Amino acid sequence: MQANKLWWLFAALQAGWSIVVPPTDSNNVCTTQECRDTATRILSGMNSTINPCDDFYEFACGNYISNTAIPPQRTAVNRFVETMMKLEGEMEHVFNTNPITGGTQTPRKKMEHIFKSCKKTDTTEASEVRNLKAVLKDGGLASWPKVPLATSRPKNQYYVINQQGWNGLFGISVEVNYFNPGTHAIFMDVPHFEPLTERAFRDLTDPQKALYKKFIVDITKILYPEYTPHIGPIADSIYNFELELMKAATEDSLIDPKDNRKVTTLKEVEKLIGGLPWKTILQHPFQAIRTNLKDSQSVVIWRLGYYKSVSRLISQKTPEVLFKLILGGNEIVQTFYQLRLRIELS
Repeated sequence: MQANKLWWLFAALQAGWSIVVPPTDSNNVCTTQECRDTATRILSGMNSTINPCDDFYEFACGNYISNTAIPPQRTAVNRFVETMMKLEGEMEHVFNTNPITGGTQTPRKKMEHIFKSCKKTDTTEASEVRNLKAVLKDGGLASWPKVPLATSRPKNQYYVINQQGWNGLFGISVEVNYFNPGTHAIFMDVPHFEPLTERAFRDLTDPQKALYKKFIVDITKILYPEYTPHIGPIADSIYNFELELMKAATEDSLIDPKDNRKVTTLKEVEKLIGGLPWKTILQHPFQAIRTNLKDSQSVVIWRLGYYKSVSRLISQKTPEVLFKLILGGNEIVQTFYQLRLRIELS
């Protein structure tokens, strides 16, 4: 027994020694031409005159930033973008030097047609607005934003959520059940573009906040100029609603994760979250594909605090107001989030 313990101790020491003491074999360093070229590019992008303890970002990327111009028709550039542009150029060269001929459709012919259609970009504002409206229509947002409805007023909040979707508010999907492999569960998480926390919002300057709000106004005017008389209330309502979502995200972030994740069933989910008839809401999309969920269906709530706060927030809104906000909270608000990320990084 003692010999066995000594053997395991020796093995552990050997493993530790191999980690702590770096190998001296120079063959472990890649010396291919590709590796040398990569090392040269990395070194050329660094600014070695800067002390990394003073400004590591400038030290690591200073020369690249000062010597690299943003290409036309792009808002940013990095090594990945440069690689993609180089690949596009090589593909264009291949297609131009080996043009397709008539005959049976092949994968190569289809790829060339797709590539050329992507390269033929019409950048006129009218075309861009038309294309954006088509995308919104495909996402179920044929008419956004909504002014106060004169007819067909929704009767309750969950009807609005069922009819207009929840992409801008919640992240609900069907995934493999981590807690019971071999089965699937409904996962309830934050939306893909998670709302800001109060701390992140405080870091934005007043001009940045104003720029963000102005973007909401500008994009609404471009998409729906007929709503210009209502532009103020529409922009304010979307902006203020996001602030309320921000507070919900902040409250949620302060909760210990182990207390914020709950595994429940479809039957019990309403009792756990409150505020809205969650069983009915979760059942709705499955009814469209003629699938009935059982009360025993597993539901995993990753961010219980967020769902409680937002459910309470929604239940306090009138259906008419929610109808307008939730439409703005789908695909279009994701565009706002992308702008917000640019603001944070600028």
